[in-house]
Amino acid sequence: MLVNIIFDMDGLMFDTERVYIDAWDYAGEMIGAGKAGYMVYKTLGLNNAATYNILEQEFGDRYNQEQLRKHTNDYLEKYYDENDDKQAWFDKIKDLSEEIGFAREVKEWKADPEKWPGHVGDISTVLRVGLTSKSNTPDLYEIMQVLGKESILKRFEKVMKS
Repeated sequence: MLVNIIFDMDGLMFDTERVYIDAWDYAGEMIGAGKAGYMVYKTLGLNNAATYNILEQEFGDRYNQEQLRKHTNDYLEKYYDENDDKQAWFDKIKDLSEEIGFAREVKEWKADPEKWPGHVGDISTVLRVGLTSKSNTPDLYEIMQVLGKESILKRFEKVMKS
């Protein structure tokens, strides 16, 4: 006999929308776009192509899909190694961030946001959305470990064609 059932839409067992709305608000203000928390609802459940279109409409020149594609390719070609432990993996994301002119640490960026176009967290977000089509997921390192390099490459190739 079935006593209870739990149905969790985003797989996280708790409501994370409020956290992401706050994060989008903060990020929007940091890039001069104002509060952007409403973007959570505008992009919820959309595929990558639809999300990219909305981001482009919403943020105009500040959104550059070609740059996102280039940085994703750079990461896969120069930095990703499925044998890395979590710390080595994240250090490589920091290396990529630094290479493309982003702050290696969020605190560096917060100290002088005019100096940097973004920070390591922004790079991680690009990778997360490229792999999962979602901005909120369980741990990205764990997702990548489960998927393996072949699946990661296929997913990124699909995103880059859209």
